[in-house]
Amino acid sequence: MMLESANMLRAAGADLVVLPCNSAHYFLPRVRQQTDVPFIDMIDETSRFVLASDAKVVGVLAGEVTVKGGLYEQRMVNEGN
Repeated sequence: MMLESANMLRAAGADLVVLPCNSAHYFLPRVRQQTDVPFIDMIDETSRFVLASDAKVVGVLAGEVTVKGGLYEQRMVNEGN
Protein backbone atom coordinates (compact mmCIF):
# COMPACT_ATOMS: atom_id res chain seq x y z
CA MET A 1 0.00 0.00 0.00
CA MET A 2 2.83 2.42 0.77
CA LEU A 3 4.43 1.79 -2.61
CA GLU A 4 1.12 2.21 -4.39
CA SER A 5 0.41 5.44 -2.50
CA ALA A 6 3.89 6.84 -3.22
CA ASN A 7 3.52 6.12 -6.93
CA MET A 8 0.04 7.68 -6.99
CA LEU A 9 1.41 10.81 -5.32
CA ARG A 10 4.25 10.94 -7.86
CA ALA A 11 1.76 10.57 -10.73
CA ALA A 12 -0.29 13.41 -9.21
CA GLY A 13 2.77 15.68 -9.36
CA ALA A 14 4.39 15.29 -5.94
CA ASP A 15 8.09 16.12 -5.94
CA LEU A 16 8.66 14.29 -2.66
CA VAL A 17 6.77 12.42 0.04
CA VAL A 18 6.75 12.93 3.79
CA LEU A 19 5.91 9.86 5.82
CA PRO A 20 4.38 11.13 9.10
CA CYS A 21 4.40 7.80 10.93
CA ASN A 22 7.32 6.41 12.91
CA SER A 23 6.23 2.80 12.49
CA ALA A 24 5.78 3.12 8.72
CA HIS A 25 9.49 3.95 8.48
CA TYR A 26 10.19 0.30 9.30
CA PHE A 27 9.04 -0.50 5.73
CA LEU A 28 10.59 2.55 4.04
CA PRO A 29 13.84 0.89 2.88
CA ARG A 30 11.83 -1.70 0.90
CA VAL A 31 9.57 0.96 -0.57
CA ARG A 32 12.58 3.05 -1.64
CA GLN A 33 13.99 0.06 -3.53
CA GLN A 34 10.86 -0.09 -5.67
CA THR A 35 10.22 3.58 -6.51
CA ASP A 36 12.09 6.71 -7.49
CA VAL A 37 9.90 8.91 -5.29
CA PRO A 38 12.12 10.78 -2.80
CA PHE A 39 11.05 10.65 0.84
CA ILE A 40 11.87 12.94 3.73
CA ASP A 41 12.81 10.43 6.41
CA MET A 42 11.73 11.82 9.78
CA ILE A 43 13.74 9.24 11.70
CA ASP A 44 16.94 10.26 9.90
CA GLU A 45 16.18 13.95 10.30
CA THR A 46 15.26 13.61 13.97
CA SER A 47 18.35 11.49 14.68
CA ARG A 48 20.64 14.05 13.04
CA PHE A 49 19.02 16.86 15.03
CA VAL A 50 19.35 15.01 18.34
CA LEU A 51 22.97 14.04 17.70
CA ALA A 52 23.83 17.64 16.82
CA SER A 53 22.20 18.94 20.00
CA ASP A 54 23.50 18.98 23.55
CA ALA A 55 20.72 16.63 24.67
CA LYS A 56 21.80 13.90 27.07
CA VAL A 57 18.46 12.12 27.43
CA VAL A 58 15.78 11.97 24.75
CA GLY A 59 12.35 10.37 24.96
CA VAL A 60 10.31 9.09 22.03
CA LEU A 61 6.56 8.57 22.09
CA ALA A 62 6.29 5.56 19.82
CA GLY A 63 4.35 2.44 19.04
CA GLU A 64 5.42 -1.17 19.25
CA VAL A 65 6.92 -1.43 15.74
CA THR A 66 9.13 1.61 16.29
CA VAL A 67 10.30 0.46 19.71
CA LYS A 68 10.80 -3.24 18.94
CA GLY A 69 12.31 -2.41 15.56
CA GLY A 70 14.86 -0.12 17.22
CA LEU A 71 14.37 2.41 14.45
CA TYR A 72 15.81 5.39 16.32
CA GLU A 73 18.51 3.41 18.11
CA GLN A 74 19.83 1.99 14.82
CA ARG A 75 20.00 5.42 13.18
CA MET A 76 21.60 7.04 16.23
CA VAL A 77 24.33 4.41 16.34
CA ASN A 78 24.93 4.66 12.57
CA GLU A 79 24.99 8.48 12.57
CA GLY A 80 26.92 8.79 15.84
CA ASN A 81 29.97 6.76 14.82
